[in-house]
Amino acid sequence: MQVTATKIFEFSYSHRLPSYDGKCASLHGHTGRVEITVGEVKGPGYPGITADFAEIKKRLSPIIDEVDHKHLNDIINSALYRIWAENNLSPVVDENGNRVYVPTSENMIRWFRMRILQEWREAVVVRIRFWESPSSYCEWAV
Repeated sequence: MQVTATKIFEFSYSHRLPSYDGKCASLHGHTGRVEITVGEVKGPGYPGITADFAEIKKRLSPIIDEVDHKHLNDIINSALYRIWAENNLSPVVDENGNRVYVPTSENMIRWFRMRILQEWREAVVVRIRFWESPSSYCEWAV
């Protein structure tokens, strides 16, 4: 049995989904929530603690700050380009013919995972759940 620890973060953001056939093609905002679950953190720790909640907050809050009260289409594009290129995925082409890497919920999970792995190598991330609304989420899990 694996014991895990989950920390929940909320943040506000705007985005749009170019070339999407629906309301999300227009600029709109959300109060998103991301739940990040880690297994036992490698390295020194306190016996019996999977991951210190204060340490999770300290390590991950700067990542949340990168997207809080931001327009995700402006800041996520270059990061998503790397993710998509590594996985041989094709970008979306917007209404002007530009290749764009769209900040969908699924891509936000990929972005969060990449940023956590860059900033906190000792952590074993086992699940990321990204809530775009109170009733809709995407999830990545090992």
